[in-house]
Amino acid sequence: MLDDIHAMMSMAASAGGLGAYQVDSEGTILHWSQSAEKLFGYTEAEMLGNSVYTLIPCEHHGGFAEFVSRLEHQSCLKVHSTRRKKCGATFLALITACRLQSIGNNGVIVVLVRDEGATKEEARFAELAASIVMSSTDAIASVDASGHVLTWNAAATRLFGYSAAEMVGQSMRPLFPPQRQWARGMGASELAQGRSLMHDTVRIHKDGREIPVSLVASPLIDGEGTYLGYSVIFRSATDKAKSVAAARDAERFNERVLVASNDWISVISLSGTLMYINPAGMKVLDRNDDPTANNANWISLWQDKDRSFVEAHLSLAIGGTATRFDADIVTVRGRTVALDVTITPIVDENGIVVRVLAIAHDETEKREQRAHLNLVVRELSHRVKNLLAVISGMARSSSAEDGDVQTFQKNFHARIRSLAKSHDLLVGVDWRGLDIAELLRSQVSAFGVGTHDRRITLSGPTTILRPEPAQMLGLAFHELATNAAKYGALADAGGKLDIFWERTVAEQGGEALRFIWQESVPGKISPAKRTGFGSEVLNELVAEMLGGESSLSFGDSSVTWTLNVSCLAEIASADDAAVPIGAPEAITAPC
Repeated sequence: MLDDIHAMMSMAASAGGLGAYQVDSEGTILHWSQSAEKLFGYTEAEMLGNSVYTLIPCEHHGGFAEFVSRLEHQSCLKVHSTRRKKCGATFLALITACRLQSIGNNGVIVVLVRDEGATKEEARFAELAASIVMSSTDAIASVDASGHVLTWNAAATRLFGYSAAEMVGQSMRPLFPPQRQWARGMGASELAQGRSLMHDTVRIHKDGREIPVSLVASPLIDGEGTYLGYSVIFRSATDKAKSVAAARDAERFNERVLVASNDWISVISLSGTLMYINPAGMKVLDRNDDPTANNANWISLWQDKDRSFVEAHLSLAIGGTATRFDADIVTVRGRTVALDVTITPIVDENGIVVRVLAIAHDETEKREQRAHLNLVVRELSHRVKNLLAVISGMARSSSAEDGDVQTFQKNFHARIRSLAKSHDLLVGVDWRGLDIAELLRSQVSAFGVGTHDRRITLSGPTTILRPEPAQMLGLAFHELATNAAKYGALADAGGKLDIFWERTVAEQGGEALRFIWQESVPGKISPAKRTGFGSEVLNELVAEMLGGESSLSFGDSSVTWTLNVSCLAEIASADDAAVPIGAPEAITAPC
């Protein structure tokens, strides 16, 4: 059998257009003859230990496994197939293979390849064409259908700085500016349909410089019409500086638009790979590393529970249908962001989808605002119900005070105005809380007295009341001021009204509030003979709502209303928490 091997190798060496080599069942080259080097153009050093797939066009890779499987059942086999030379040219080959088992190399296959499609003239022409390409002053490269470089001539090395060893087998990605990575493969559909491309653009030198180039890309199609890839010729376009500069300015303008956008903008390949992400997208994701550098899949950025849902929408866009959806994304820092996402197909001039554009708008703040608005509406509803209950109580009590309709209307309208004043003050501070001094001034001023009246003195620390306690205390102050204006301190020029409040320490701990309304007149003050809504407010309702105790007492020439609230936090806002107990009085001034 060893003699047979040598005989076959010798025959291959002497036969024109016949190359011989040995592979194992996995396709690894074990022996490479001079005849194989002559046929394919690869040296022994380039092929030993490498895969036989280097010689087989991508679309025919599956045939080798079938070839090996058939050799399991027969010792020799002849087939016709397509093979590829180092220069990128393909040819129709007659392949004769024998499987060896008896010399200790189980599974070793001896392969003889004959170029059946090339005459000597064609071979000389192919060599001439390859020589022209390799010696051309224009940068020329060929790329297979999967986007990997097949050939790279010396002029390409001079233009871009990359050697053939660095580029062959790699993608063209290093030549694209970072802001144009998404454009890689944009013309693939046109090339696959047999159309050439020609345009001016910018590429990147190995040292990082921008190089203006004119390029022409032409499809590579075999005799059977199968698309094998394309060839591309680059020519320096420094003489087209103006047009290139204009193109670059347009690209930079587009880039600035993308950078200026507050929305997360991504360009996605048809396989789901993230081709571009703008700075806003990096901010949304809380990322410092560029996910496009690692060919990250756009779907992988979403939560596991949402991925099938997001993928379904992406599939619609790839199919040519724009779509929109809402979803949450959890960033690398664990922050949840609510997004409104629109996915739109990007098509070429023939209407073929080549990329997908995804624009995601951050809806987190808007969602929080909606939640806050819903809370405000619920709170408003609650306040309206309480207000209506108070008004209903006012109507009942006001009618019970006097059977006279005009008296009822007068008292009822006065109390409604009192509520309205408190309401207006609360609206002015966006319902955050109301200063007790401002509330007092508002209610007392309704009776024609104000800061010019020396009969009235307010004294007490700043205390911000919550909205509902403020409305109820406003009613109490109105009733007190009404009585003072009719019978008390405000009805007598010699009267005196002292209003005092202080913060104290409650027995159970925490802050308490003590409020005193004290009137004095030169003459005698008599208690009201009948009770009504005013008495109910001062003696019961205020204390009940504020969780405290109140009392109204009459002296010969004085009236005193006292309110003690055991827990200030029940009625006072946290806005006032910075004022300590025992702080100097914030207000000591006439009303």
